[in-house]
Amino acid sequence: MEPDRSRVVSALTELSKAFTPIRWTTPLGLAHHRTQLADRVRRGDGSPYPERIEFGDPGFERTRAAAGEALAVATRLPDELRELVESETERTLEYTAAIASRRDDAITSWSLRHDGLPDDATIAEARRILALGLPEPEPEPEPEPVTVDTVTACFRDALSRHGLDDWRVSIEENMAARMSVLGSRNLVKIRSDIAVSRRELQRLEAHEVGGHVLRWANARQQPESLAAFAFGSTVATEEGLAALREEECGLSSPHTLHTYALRVVGVVAAQDKDLTGLAFVLSEYTDPDSAAELALRIRRGIGDPRRPGGMTKDHGYLTGLLTLREMPADDILLLRGVKWAMEHLDLVRRLAAIGRISVPLREYEA
Repeated sequence: MEPDRSRVVSALTELSKAFTPIRWTTPLGLAHHRTQLADRVRRGDGSPYPERIEFGDPGFERTRAAAGEALAVATRLPDELRELVESETERTLEYTAAIASRRDDAITSWSLRHDGLPDDATIAEARRILALGLPEPEPEPEPEPVTVDTVTACFRDALSRHGLDDWRVSIEENMAARMSVLGSRNLVKIRSDIAVSRRELQRLEAHEVGGHVLRWANARQQPESLAAFAFGSTVATEEGLAALREEECGLSSPHTLHTYALRVVGVVAAQDKDLTGLAFVLSEYTDPDSAAELALRIRRGIGDPRRPGGMTKDHGYLTGLLTLREMPADDILLLRGVKWAMEHLDLVRRLAAIGRISVPLREYEA
């Protein structure tokens, strides 16, 4: 690797490890807040949620220092790549500043600028899906419960099956999502209270390993070393590709689409509803526990439960899926080989034409 490129990769690697927004925006005592909020929905108590949401304060200096180094060493890159690095680093600094301020309006404003709201077509499709009603759970062919230990074993096997022995699986308690992938740490995190059907377990494996983990692994093997870093508004691309993987494996379902549609409606409603009001809007389409869980998920980083606001990125699951369904297969393959957002697809194509980007080296095997 060229010396200049190596210094940029080192700086971006340090930045990706230092920048941990999920940890910064996940509420302390999340399970308690889920239970309390769900109980209020069951009782029909629409009054403001009485407890302020608190967050840990791990400090942000490491992120700021790593970002400064990334900006300093990126100056000798080719213009297009330099602009990618500079833009993404500034974006990271803006997000870090918004979270560090602990101002709810700053966090919401940042999300609106960078992840935006779903467009009218996505909202219309979400409402069409939700109008079909909550699907009945699919019958299980085997009655035995799927425990967190079973889920963990399944994911460890999937990683090993794909030759990803440098990846780990951990069980965590205080998580907003049931699962998450931290590519900077080669880590799949599983929430300790996860409870899924066997079919849902297969879907989660396709989504997390077939979608997210393999995309990390493939991007890291590209001739262009910067392919392994997330540039741009990546949520719709990242989650859309993972959702598309579910469909390709025959594991998507009306229930899955209902979940993605509900996130779209929730993101829009969060802009003028407080925490309780958002949970009640969501409860029109799902059970109180799921409504409370999603309301708190959308409002990650938001401390005052009496005011509206929230992160908008969760619309990316449906937004990305709808966009990718219409995309040529060759472009989808290219996007699966980089961590960049689809907004940079033209650059990916140009790099592929000169051999700096190739199609994914690993394919998912269910």
